[in-house]
This record gives sequence, structure tokens and C-alpha cells, in this order.
Amino acid sequence: MKYFSFLIYILCIAFFPMINANANTPLIERDTNPPDKKSEFEVPDDIKNELDAILGNKPKPKPKPELPPPGSKLTDNDLLNMVEAEQVEREIFPVKIKGRVLGHRGLQAQIILYTDPVSKKQVDYSLYIQKDGRFETTVNIYEPTSGKLVYGARTAELFIQPGNELTINFQGQDFMRSLSFHGSGADENKFMKNLRFIFREEDAHARRRVSTYSPKRYKEMLDESFAKKNDFFERETKSGDFSDTFLNFAKSDIDYWYAYSLDNYPWERPLYSNTEPPMEIELESFFDFEKNISVSNEDALHNDQYSYYLGVFFDNMKRLDENKGLTDLELADKYLKGKVKYYYQCKRLYGKCISGKMHEVTFEIQKFMEECPHDGYKASLQRVVAEQKGLVEGMQAPDFKLMNLEGETVSMEDYKGKIIYLDYWATWCQSCIHQIHNSNYLWKKFQGKDVVFLYVSLDERQEEWKKYIKYSKKIEGIHLHAEGGMNSEIAKNYFVKKLPAVFLIDKNGTVSQSPAKPPTDTGIVDQISRLLEAR
Repeated sequence: MKYFSFLIYILCIAFFPMINANANTPLIERDTNPPDKKSEFEVPDDIKNELDAILGNKPKPKPKPELPPPGSKLTDNDLLNMVEAEQVEREIFPVKIKGRVLGHRGLQAQIILYTDPVSKKQVDYSLYIQKDGRFETTVNIYEPTSGKLVYGARTAELFIQPGNELTINFQGQDFMRSLSFHGSGADENKFMKNLRFIFREEDAHARRRVSTYSPKRYKEMLDESFAKKNDFFERETKSGDFSDTFLNFAKSDIDYWYAYSLDNYPWERPLYSNTEPPMEIELESFFDFEKNISVSNEDALHNDQYSYYLGVFFDNMKRLDENKGLTDLELADKYLKGKVKYYYQCKRLYGKCISGKMHEVTFEIQKFMEECPHDGYKASLQRVVAEQKGLVEGMQAPDFKLMNLEGETVSMEDYKGKIIYLDYWATWCQSCIHQIHNSNYLWKKFQGKDVVFLYVSLDERQEEWKKYIKYSKKIEGIHLHAEGGMNSEIAKNYFVKKLPAVFLIDKNGTVSQSPAKPPTDTGIVDQISRLLEAR
């Protein structure tokens, strides 16, 4: 019957225009379907989709939810629907990092990355150091990303880019001096290590002297340090395999450190003399740097110093009479352009959300989601809006890429069209162990049907997870591990605050139950059965 309807639909499309074109008299248009009555013959959506695919027609976009007019009070569902109307998927780039600690002292080691360009929330990857001092892990990034290597109380800055495969070696007794990098991305990280190591005393000295130096003396000190850093940059980047992205990052680190330090001085100096900021600077040459530095610099977006500079720049702009009454977003429109404008606007909206003032900027968020062409910023805003409510039923389930027991990468896309029973657990969680074994009953109940059971371990160490699965009583289903444990990206995306945590995801990839009933509850069988019956 399905294909008969399909054939009729094709014949109608093919011959109706011909009949209409060749008729001696125009066809009379007649409304054969009253408004409240559907036609008895209706081509199924799946057949329409097949035909559109054959003819190369683009599917019609889903209509965006209608929201109340500005000034109206919005419900949580209004806000969630608003951001869900703009689904954002970002490509993930896995980067392998390995190395060795000589003379390992038993200290905790981890890699911390700041993968969210707006919130700068950190993603932690704990490093399991073997008896011979070796370690290996894979981190996931979306774009060139800054972070740090932590060993005990000592840290070193990292810069990771898609395509890197980095080896890091150091001695436990002399972390910074012995730290070495090899492989793809080594030259960039050597540069940052040396920059921080050589100038750390000068930078600390400059911070301390804000409280005592006059504007003239403070600027002279910064000018000298700025010249030294630029000489270092020119000398060290003449040779080596540096990407253009990194060169922009490193130069921005120097330029905007200098600009921020000078721009921030009038605001910070009064704090030490118990006077009202900002301080009036009479030295005319103090702000000469503004002639040579760009406020809207897309190449500097990965660098924290640039972010600090933008903050104090707009503090100064808000004081101008011509800008009185302008909102943060309007100021960004005035002084910024391109990607930088969207970055700053997103950062300000994000700040409103986390301070509990999301309802004040609801329509600004809607406008931003409609206009912003940059997925990373839209994803940041989606995440913080969702965090105000948590993962709720009807939301699109966040995608993921995780490793299974065979070392293969598994994603949500692999199970498209199936019901997903998603269970977060860990070997140290006794209630998780009890629940995961009880779920074998569900696996047997729905065996052979379109239901897949995914068990995501949030153990810090893969070895604990693999060992338990290997030696415990057989647990049916697909076993995955999330690097980073409770601080992993998937745990944050699903708002997993405690274990165990179970979710049901329908065939369309939307959250059906959050949280789902435990496997010992008879209601879970009914929930899964209803999802199987749904079209």
C-alpha cells in the first residue's frame, strides 16, 4: 500500500501540470478540503521524504516556537524551547597525549583543558601513571585549546590543536626544568614553557608594583618588559614548526598582557590608597599603546589576556557620556565586529544566566541564537540555559563519543532509530553495582527489539572499569568509559551530579525520561514498551 501511494503521488506530480497547461479553459480552483476535515488520501511523510531525497529537494525547516511578545513572563519551557530550536553539533577532535615521569613521586597528575570558549569551565583528565612512569590518554577538543599539565602542586601551560599527537616527559623531582615536549605540537608548547619560565619573576614583580609605582614609573617598567618579550618572540619563532594559529595566540599573549596591565592600572591602583577608581592619569603617553592595538582581534580570541583586556576596555567605554544607557550588547555592536562581537555578546549573556538573571535577557538570547553563525558560542549559551533547569524531557539528548571495551569509538549516532537505556555508573558506587546487575532482567525482557543498553563508566581509571567488567558476573549490554569521570564532558552535558543516573532516550534522540525509573521498578518496563510502540 505504501508503494502504491508513492506511485500515485509521482503520477500526480508528473501529469497534473501537463493537464493544467494544455487545457482550453483554466482550471477552477476549488477548496475540496474544509478547514476542519483532513483529506482521506494523504501521502505519508516517509514517502514524501523519499521523494524529496530523489528529487534533491531540501526539507522544510522546523518552525521555531512562537514566544510571547517582549516584556511577557516566560516559563522555563519557553526558554528551553527557544534554545532547542537551534540545535548545535560541534565536531570533536580527539588528541592523543602520552609521556613518562622519571622518578615518579606518587603525586597526582592531570591535564586540564578549557574547551568552552565562553565559560572557561575546565575539563579534567586524570593521568594514571604506571609503575615504569608511563602514562597515556586521549583528550577531546573542538578547536585550538589552552590548558595546563598538573603534577602535584606544579603546573605548566599547554596549547593543544586538532591533529596534535604530543609526548610529554619530565622528572618528578624537577618538574619545570626537566619538562620536555616531542611530536606534533611540541614546538608550540616548548615556546609557552620558556616564555612563562623566563619571565615569571618579571611578571610577578610587575603585579606587585601596581600598589607603589607612579604611572610614569609603572609604564617605564612595562615598556622594558614588553620589549624583552617581543625580542624573545622574534628570536624563538624564527625556527620551528609553528602553526599560524599558535603564532597569533603567542603574540596576542604578549600584546594584550601589556595593554591590559596599563588599562587596568587606573582601576587597581586606587584600591591601595583607599580612593575612588578609576584614577585620573595625567601622563599623556600612558595610553599611547591604544594607537597600535586592535580592540576587535579575531586572532586573539583563544588568549585569556585578550579576554581580560576586553573587560577593562568596556569598563572604560561605559564611562563615556556618548555611551550612557547603552547595554552590553549594544556596546559590542558599536565597538566590535565579526566573531569577536559574538564572543563578547555571548559572554555577557552567559554572565546574566549564571547570575540568575536569565529572564532579563530572554529575547536577547533568542536574537543571538538566530543571528550568531558560530556554533561554539551558541553551544555555550544552550548549555547554560539548560543548566538552569537541568536535562528535561523533550530535549535533544547530548551527543557523545566514548571508548568501548575494544578501544573503539562509539557515539549516539550509532544507535539512531533505537530506544537507548543510558546508565551512568562507577565501580566505587555500590548502589550502581546493584542496579547494573538488576538491569540484566530488562535486557532479557527486550532482547531482539529496538532497545540498546549503554553503560557509561565514570571511573577515573579505565583499568578499574575494565577489571570489573572482566571478572564480574556477565552484564549484558554495551560498556563505555568516559575519560574524566564525574568531571567528564558527557557527565556535565547530562547534568550527572550523583550516581547511579539512568536516562531513557527515544528513537528520535530526545530525552524521554530524566531520570528514568530504576530497573527494579515495574514502571520502567511500561516506559520502554510505550517508546517502542510510538511511531
